[in-house]
Amino acid sequence: MTKPEDKQDATDAPLPPEVHGNQGKTLAALRAADDAGFEQTFAEQQEERVGYGRPPKHGQFKKGQSGNPKGRPKKRTDLHEEVLKVYTEPLEVRKGEKITTVHPVVATHLAQRNRALKGDHRAALIFLKNAKELGAFDQDESDLPRFSDEFLERLKPETLKDLIRMEMEFQAERELKKKH
Repeated sequence: MTKPEDKQDATDAPLPPEVHGNQGKTLAALRAADDAGFEQTFAEQQEERVGYGRPPKHGQFKKGQSGNPKGRPKKRTDLHEEVLKVYTEPLEVRKGEKITTVHPVVATHLAQRNRALKGDHRAALIFLKNAKELGAFDQDESDLPRFSDEFLERLKPETLKDLIRMEMEFQAERELKKKH
């Protein structure tokens, strides 16, 4: 059997270099180094625990830093939505010196009216047709706007003939409505 003195001598003897890579350290020195490592408090040990719901400190986000710095990618819009936006997105239109925001359909009708007033034959026909469909001519004759002489003089003869023809059709329709 070994004596207790032999045990103490064994801990003071240097370990061979192949044991744990400890070159020239004694067993007592290794134990003392291990004991120094276990002197942490319980709270420190809890902070260092790693597992489910406890990522390592180096992998956690810093305070004030987002977990997704680039953010969510923008939603891709399809062609239908883009075209629909063209018909619904308000437009800025200049009326004299004022700039107002109007619906695109209103802006289209304003442009059509302006072209008709400048003498565009097709624009006048389309404008009047749209006005008829919207019921602009269903008002009393006293409420209807009158064309100025200047406007009528600037119209081409065929446009004027079409306007007269359309006015006659409107009057005929009014007469039919009154009879029913």
